[in-house]
Amino acid sequence: MAMEIISLNGQKFRVKTGPKRFKFLPKPDLNIKGKWSCNRDRLSDKAFTLIYNGNKSFALLYIPHLDCYALYSLEYVEYIPYLDINYEWKYKKELQDWKAKNQPNPSAVW
Repeated sequence: MAMEIISLNGQKFRVKTGPKRFKFLPKPDLNIKGKWSCNRDRLSDKAFTLIYNGNKSFALLYIPHLDCYALYSLEYVEYIPYLDINYEWKYKKELQDWKAKNQPNPSAVW
């Protein structure tokens, strides 16, 4: 099963598989074009930076024990409206049901 990420704005991504699924960076590559947003994964409760530009999406994650960054290539899957932080007030029941089924797992490794 592929690793999935659900951002705070309800976007569901899948980490791409293959030899180029991620690369290590000594510092963030600020030349990557696109919209950058600080985010948190709802499944693993890890903070990351989401970079998206059209059909290309990336997750930039800091790894403290290695003192470097990992840049993951992401594949967009779907938008889930009741997981969007902007509409939590509207979908309270659906969000509570989802949280009951999916407890955050901080030990999950991307």
